[in-house]
Amino acid sequence: AASVRVGEFQPQSIAAAAGMDADAVESVCDRLAQRGQLLRRCGTAPTASGLIAEQFAFLHATMQNVAAQSLLSSRRRRLHREAALQLEREHDGRSGSTASLLAVHYESAGDIARALPHLREAARQAIAGDAPRDAVATLEHVLRLIETHPHLPDADGERVLTLSRLSHARQVAFGFV
Repeated sequence: AASVRVGEFQPQSIAAAAGMDADAVESVCDRLAQRGQLLRRCGTAPTASGLIAEQFAFLHATMQNVAAQSLLSSRRRRLHREAALQLEREHDGRSGSTASLLAVHYESAGDIARALPHLREAARQAIAGDAPRDAVATLEHVLRLIETHPHLPDADGERVLTLSRLSHARQVAFGFV
């Protein structure tokens, strides 16, 4: 289940998303990190409930990718969806700081309709963070998703909204529309 998460993760979050026992997941992560197999410890961080918990990450992205690709695609999509839902629960509806992660998980889960607003939020944050070219790339990606998924609810409205934001991002990035 951890193989579909991006970056560092807390075993409790993985356990909650996968419907597993948190202590058992933490124990497995700890053993793998102690042996130097697959995972490493990354220190501690507060959980959504305010408790301090150990964080882990894969030793190398290739290991994570191999682990993720070894899952059946239907299971991998379900895990991405559960990871997104768990992130939303942990951030209690304040998904702004996790917009990029939520977009990756929803898109990987095949839930394009739920990925689009998070991608647009990630683009907004890129502009605010003085990275307008990243915003342009993200919004162009949103347009490709809309074009390849024409049966999205209100695809025309999604396209108009995205084009409007893309126009602004291009203006900021390049000084023209």
